[in-house]
Amino acid sequence: MVSSTRQAIACIVFIVAIGANAQAQTTPAKDQTASISGKVTLKEKAAPGIVVVLTEDKYAGWQRFRYRATTDAEGNYRLTNIPAGNYYVFPLAPAFVPDKDQSKQLVVVAAGETLRDVDFALVRGGVITGKITDAEGQPLIDEYVTVAPVDPSHSDNQVFPFNFNNNQTDDRGIYRAFGLRPGKYRVSVGRSGSGLPDGGAQTYRQTFYPSVTEVEKATVIEVTEGSETDDVDIVLSRPIATFTVSGRVIDAETSAPVTTFGLGIQQSDANGSTSTSSGERFNKDGKFKLDGVRPGKYTVFIVPPAGSEWRSDALTFEVVDKDLSGLEVKMNKGAAISGVVVFDGPTTAKLADVRMFPILQRRSPMFGGIHVVAVGSDGAFKVNGIPAGTVYFSLSAPRPFSTTDFEVVSIERNGVLQPDGIAVKDGEVVTDVRVLVKPVNLTGSIRGQVKLENGELDPSMKFSVSVNRVSENQSKLSFRSSSNSPEVDARGRFLLDHLAPGNYELSVFTYQPQPRALYETSKQQVTVTENSVTEVTVVLKAKQ
Repeated sequence: MVSSTRQAIACIVFIVAIGANAQAQTTPAKDQTASISGKVTLKEKAAPGIVVVLTEDKYAGWQRFRYRATTDAEGNYRLTNIPAGNYYVFPLAPAFVPDKDQSKQLVVVAAGETLRDVDFALVRGGVITGKITDAEGQPLIDEYVTVAPVDPSHSDNQVFPFNFNNNQTDDRGIYRAFGLRPGKYRVSVGRSGSGLPDGGAQTYRQTFYPSVTEVEKATVIEVTEGSETDDVDIVLSRPIATFTVSGRVIDAETSAPVTTFGLGIQQSDANGSTSTSSGERFNKDGKFKLDGVRPGKYTVFIVPPAGSEWRSDALTFEVVDKDLSGLEVKMNKGAAISGVVVFDGPTTAKLADVRMFPILQRRSPMFGGIHVVAVGSDGAFKVNGIPAGTVYFSLSAPRPFSTTDFEVVSIERNGVLQPDGIAVKDGEVVTDVRVLVKPVNLTGSIRGQVKLENGELDPSMKFSVSVNRVSENQSKLSFRSSSNSPEVDARGRFLLDHLAPGNYELSVFTYQPQPRALYETSKQQVTVTENSVTEVTVVLKAKQ
């Protein structure tokens, strides 16, 4: 969310960062890497100097670009040294937009594959600009202006962060949204009725161009290729009235103040959308104060630091038309579990690589929750601040893309098996727990091809894949997820990797175009083994 000048600066810094990030990658073996090439055109003419990037993330965060290339004088680019996987390819061209629906293309790449003709046709984007002032005609500085497509699906193909279309006003109250795809838009500034406290800063009610608060009365602006719509000005009325909420955090048994914990706050609006933030700290008397609170219902909760023995019950309150004071959030001593993790049989894995996360069978809102616990090199662990209930364990490796995971084989308490988990009470101290763990190699993959029983695949059709482990050997005490849901590319290909050996149920279904019942959902059993790729073909039948 930056102004146009800041966007331009951010763009330059961002592209430099991409280059540094790409160079930092380890180059895989040449015979196992793939390449992707294509052409970028602007108004059917070659577009030189355009940066094309590759990411494994659909939403393309700042740090996730691994590979980049720049188009030559003929508009051609080539990305090389790419391992097998699922990727999104798109050009970084803030002022330009695709002349078709897709601004990024999903490609499923096999080891050593050469993929050609991944082309992009660009046109110059449109511009909407105007000025934001208050009721006295004074410019409003650093106000976020939202330029939103009338058709919500129109925004799904925008490339983050450049075409996100949230812009700040400058010191003159002027904003300029550029790189807009042709279509219909509404412009607004200010907030809707819901939202978290903003620390006392002035907050304005959401107002649409031309200075109306009802979305039905907003003027719809038509953006065409290369167009610029000026004087889309909005005058805001008086700021929304906000209030102060204060209270203290106390020990439920002694009423003594509890300090140095984080305070979180959550709000759910009428549509069921939830916003949560945390980070407030108490003073030495355990007091807290929230400024800039708008009317609505809120829940406050405590975020204990890692290893804390405390837990709290959430407190819900409602702000109507005045400040609130005297709220009390009560803290209790949670249960503690300590013991040792032991590997089931010989292994090269290290106990220090195991991370434990306690999970309650009773899935009540925990808000602050229980922290991930590192296991010592000798296997020792201790978990504090556990709410009353039955506890299981989720285990994982510390690195997000580790090829090793861990499963719970059994849990013992004082030498007695606990097949249904460990039941604990508030304040209870449980010792002598033994968790038997089996390392699992996540080196299996499923590579598939989707076909239609009658007819060819249409590029406008969208399919999704899910896989769930059904192996009888998987312990019910382990909550490690074994499913992911990649999309299918335009050629009907998909790849699911980072899988443990075992039996899986593979499902493929159509989700676009509507109705979803165009084709029956396909389900089939697939066996995955270590260090191998299982090839499958999925044939979808038209629904009768």
